[in-house]
Amino acid sequence: MILINKGESNIVDLTLTERVTLAVPVFLFRFVNDITNVEFACIMANTSIYKDRYDRFTFIEGTTLTLNPTGFYHYYIYEQVSNVNLDYTLAGNLLEVGKLRVVTTAETQPITEFTAPNTYKAFEYNS
Repeated sequence: MILINKGESNIVDLTLTERVTLAVPVFLFRFVNDITNVEFACIMANTSIYKDRYDRFTFIEGTTLTLNPTGFYHYYIYEQVSNVNLDYTLAGNLLEVGKLRVVTTAETQPITEFTAPNTYKAFEYNS
């Protein structure tokens, strides 16, 4: 699952190159909200320096694309030749399908552990 922090720069590492059929693929990302079924699409450049190992994308929520509302999405990634096409029906092969969650920074704050008071009485058994 991909985790996207709202309003922040997010690094997303995937393994797409092993499935591509184009010599120089352009990656079309499509996101579909699980509740509203609203679709969003964008093109992101693969910035990995080791493309034979992994593919790296920088998703800046609010700049690259604004995903509203927060919550769960399905994502679909296609390969294509065009640098401008955002219509997945005109794209090439579907490379990957998965889940994505968009959260606010308030949702990702660290959870503090409950500290119980140290005022208990031990049970002693005398035989």
